[in-house]
Amino acid sequence: MTQDIFAFEPPSLQRRLDQITNMARTARREGVLALDRHIDDVDDELLEFGLEMAVDGMGEDEIAGMLDQRIAEMKGKRQLVADFFTQAGTYAPAFGMIGTLIGLIQMLNNLDDPSKIGSGMATALVTTFYGALLANLAFLPLGDRARKQNELRGKAHYITREGILAIARGDSPRMIEQRLGFLAEDEVEGEDAGTESTEDATDAQPAAAAA
Repeated sequence: MTQDIFAFEPPSLQRRLDQITNMARTARREGVLALDRHIDDVDDELLEFGLEMAVDGMGEDEIAGMLDQRIAEMKGKRQLVADFFTQAGTYAPAFGMIGTLIGLIQMLNNLDDPSKIGSGMATALVTTFYGALLANLAFLPLGDRARKQNELRGKAHYITREGILAIARGDSPRMIEQRLGFLAEDEVEGEDAGTESTEDATDAQPAAAAA
């Protein structure tokens, strides 16, 4: 999971929405069973899972429950990475202070030998430095990066969940596109502004979908 932070490719929300609306058009013209021919062309695990349930004729509530469970499992695994780096960033300065105390103890134990005082002081300062360095330049930024990546995945999961349920209900492709299009618009605006702000749209998701 850790390597996903560095090899992360943001999911294209517009592409996901286009896939779902195309599937909805096929289901509207030829029936939901016709989607079985196109499932192998889907490159997203959650979308494939949901379409298979829709094709199998499962009810909307049952599909929603299964999707929520799968989304929660996927989020839980990735959240562990963000939590790990955040906790590491929180504790790193504390471990640095422990090293500082050890260095001060060494220094105080050698007050009668001035030649050894410098090494104790050096230990005290170096451990504090590395604790702050690791926290602020490594662990905390990586934890923040992992959280932002999870937010992007959460938006893609929300589009997928709502799109699959709409297909199962028989909603029109135009209605699906209008209902979920604001998320794809946020993606375009974020790219134009050079930002990755996703918190507003994520907060708008139902608790079940964001889980």
